Amino acid sequence: MPTNYTASDFTVQNATPEDTKQLNHALAYLQQSPDAQEILKGMHEKGVKISIIHDGNDRFNSTQNTIYWDPNSALTVRPNGPGQSTGTQSPALGLIHEGAHATDPDLAKHSREHNAQYDNNAEKYAVDKENKIGATLGEPKRENHGALALPNVADSTTHTLNTYDKDGKLLKAETSTYSAPEPKRDSAQPSTSTSTTQPDPTTPAKDSKRTAVDDKFDSLMSSFKDFKETGSTASLDKAMKSIGDNGSGMMPAAAAAVASKEQQPQLETARQAPQQPAQVAQVAEQPKGRSR
Repeated sequence: MPTNYTASDFTVQNATPEDTKQLNHALAYLQQSPDAQEILKGMHEKGVKISIIHDGNDRFNSTQNTIYWDPNSALTVRPNGPGQSTGTQSPALGLIHEGAHATDPDLAKHSREHNAQYDNNAEKYAVDKENKIGATLGEPKRENHGALALPNVADSTTHTLNTYDKDGKLLKAETSTYSAPEPKRDSAQPSTSTSTTQPDPTTPAKDSKRTAVDDKFDSLMSSFKDFKETGSTASLDKAMKSIGDNGSGMMPAAAAAVASKEQQPQLETARQAPQQPAQVAQVAEQPKGRSR
């Protein structure tokens, strides 16, 4: 039985590679909560399928045993009465809300029972589950079944918690996105630490002048690579100065020619290139599907 659920543990339908990536990201985020782990375990045991959608209409279809989930649709939470939004719940929390429906042992009975605050007891059951999980993950609490979808969020774990003063003035809006921890290095893997070894007496010693030439050439090539990947000219400037100060023939002429004749125009272009302003996406709220 899996203890760490991933997309491969479920039948996932209509998913692009990016959708699958966001599903795995959401599952890793949710499993910080033991209550979410329990729901995912129930989904796995019941063979619940996950079908990816992009219309914000998260829902569970009991006849098909399928959760329809939008990995890019968050939920703007409204208070149960007058007041402003307490924040936005992540798309991931919407997935576990539908998972609560899928694992509700009395779903049919709860769906028939009217509840003025939550529409019916099936929604109360699912909202109670998601609130318990959301409290562990730092997401805003939901007090009812009414909310608005926030489409086109880039990350399935992004959520916002709003804080107001006693007069209803917004003090801060804290937006968070989950970052998976770096995997620990297996102790069986070779260490990357530097160790000291004795030279092999059968290997001829390197000529010191040749070694210096090799070191400078390697440094120059490394600076070219750094410039190509990052656009930073710092290491190239340093290498160029080294070439200019090198009158003793230590630097190979070919490397000096590459640096002085070919790279210099690229350096000037990089220095003079204007910075591009960041693009800010505008999004609008829309009604959320009734199941979530």
